[in-house]
Amino acid sequence: MHCGMCHTPKNFLGGDRSSQRLQGYALQGWFAPDITNNPRRGVGGWSEDEIATYLKTGHNKTSAASGPMAEEVTRSSALMSDADLHAIAIYLKDQPGAAPTNETPLAADDPAMQQGAAIYRDECSACHSPNGSGVAGFLPSLGGSPTVQSMQPTSLIRVVLRGAQSAATDGAPTAPAMPSFGWLLSDEQVAAVTTYIRNAWGNAAPAVDAAEVTRQRQQLVQRSD
Repeated sequence: MHCGMCHTPKNFLGGDRSSQRLQGYALQGWFAPDITNNPRRGVGGWSEDEIATYLKTGHNKTSAASGPMAEEVTRSSALMSDADLHAIAIYLKDQPGAAPTNETPLAADDPAMQQGAAIYRDECSACHSPNGSGVAGFLPSLGGSPTVQSMQPTSLIRVVLRGAQSAATDGAPTAPAMPSFGWLLSDEQVAAVTTYIRNAWGNAAPAVDAAEVTRQRQQLVQRSD
């Protein structure tokens, strides 16, 4: 798996949009996130060591690899030398990406935020903690997460609907998993809790529409991966 191919948007003919290089792309029912040094949606908040650790083990203090990225880690980057991983990290930290924007999170009294907060408290907080911090190196943090704040909420919706298994490597062999909540939550409830997660704990990202959850739920029925 070549990072540049998966993380670069395409035009209608399938060619790379060079002006948006490494800024994310929909792939296999996931959204390969921005891996530029963008501080909100990229790896701008990760140090070089944190990037290298993620590529080596599939985990760092804030994130856990799942989906196609877990495959990349276990079959490729986990087998690289530390020197090569740090070289990749240095390269990524040098990619400026899109200019940072001053986004405002949805207000806490927004109806979707209130509904989402209640769902999060009941279904998510036991593992990810009430303040979204997760467990460093084990369960991903939701506060400040580039994946959570991605312009496209595809991966976040998928994980809520179907669950996810994180990567298992020599450095992090446990591979914790998140269960599916698609059987429990309606499309409106999934939209509310993902909207809340995307706008709590300092996060800021567009609200998730229930119609998008419906569309993605229908698409996941057709996918075996």
